[in-house]
Amino acid sequence: MLTHREPKLVTHSGHEWLYVLVGELRLVLGTNDTALRPGEVAEFDTSTPHWLGPAHAEAVEILHLFGPHRDQPVNRTNHGAPGAGHPGRPVGARVMTGSPAASACAEGG
Repeated sequence: MLTHREPKLVTHSGHEWLYVLVGELRLVLGTNDTALRPGEVAEFDTSTPHWLGPAHAEAVEILHLFGPHRDQPVNRTNHGAPGAGHPGRPVGARVMTGSPAASACAEGG
């Protein structure tokens, strides 16, 4: 669970994936500042200056995955039907990559 704090952008080697479980997450990537709500995700290269924390005074819960640079997630979700879904993307997932303020969230599927 994350609690409120002031943004301090960092960079490091790797790749991050975030999924918001409860609350509202503030994500700063470079000069882009956005809020993610439950069920929304973000994926980014950590060489981009970034910071994340609660958007408000209330705590936020996230699922946070970190991997080595250029690692790509492998998705095996197809809801039991052969050929269902899109390779590499869960059915119905909200995907946001790169600059979240510059590009809208795209509905997966």
